[in-house]
Amino acid sequence: MNKISRYIPSLIISVLLVFFLLGTTAVTTADINITGKYCVRLAEANQVHSKIMTGLENNYKEKSNSTGIPADVYTNALNEDYIRKAMDDSIIEGFNALSSGREYSFVPEKNTALEESIDNFFSDYADSIGYEKNEVYESKLASAKSDTYKTVKNYCDVYKFSTMSSHGVLSKLSVIYRHRGPVTGAFLGGIILFVLLLIIVNLRAKKTVLYWTGISALISGVIGIIPSIWLIATRFFDSFTIKQPQVFTAFTSLMYNVTKAFMAVQIACIAVGVVLLVLYAVICGKCKINEKVDEKAL
Repeated sequence: MNKISRYIPSLIISVLLVFFLLGTTAVTTADINITGKYCVRLAEANQVHSKIMTGLENNYKEKSNSTGIPADVYTNALNEDYIRKAMDDSIIEGFNALSSGREYSFVPEKNTALEESIDNFFSDYADSIGYEKNEVYESKLASAKSDTYKTVKNYCDVYKFSTMSSHGVLSKLSVIYRHRGPVTGAFLGGIILFVLLLIIVNLRAKKTVLYWTGISALISGVIGIIPSIWLIATRFFDSFTIKQPQVFTAFTSLMYNVTKAFMAVQIACIAVGVVLLVLYAVICGKCKINEKVDEKAL
């Protein structure tokens, strides 16, 4: 009767512990890997800035047919160092917006060489056709520079923070992102509480706490690792709808890395679960040996 009275509560607590272990590992993995600094390193490792450069070059080559402005007016002044810096600033600003709840407001740094290149082209072209450099001319020149910075901003915003911000998605994500610390604390507190409850329920058989905790860790790890393996094996994130090379690479590389990190944590959970179950088996074995020794002594 005592065993049954301990078994049912222990089973319920163990099931709840599984979900809290899964929640803790998921939130912790996201908290560690979905950060501005991590995404900057990941973008660098995947040479995303090179893809941005290629995209900008192709963009200006295509536009040159309609605007009459040669692509090299822009591309000669847009070097990889400038693009890399703009991309990094865009990512950091995006995560700052997530952390603070404010609007995303990234603007590429002033590029003197780029503006001079545009100035020279407009001036030379105006002189060649005898176009008066009046207010209309200055307005078109300013518009060309502004459009260029907008294009750079669009290409360097590889995580589409601007789009998410304009559609109200970023503000909603920010609410979740800003509360990740308390959520992690709540999950950890839940784990501690459930382990303590297992100890209280099994005061007369404390070794069974190892069994129930080990089972919870093992099941949690298995539940978490199966979908992770499937996502990686099927290359699930390759179906991402935005096919711009820089955006596709940034998003898919982040999702695959987060999935791999989560899977690694689940493997650790399985290992912990196995160790706890082995310890339980060893302790039970020693207890049985001691009981036999005591029986012989009697």
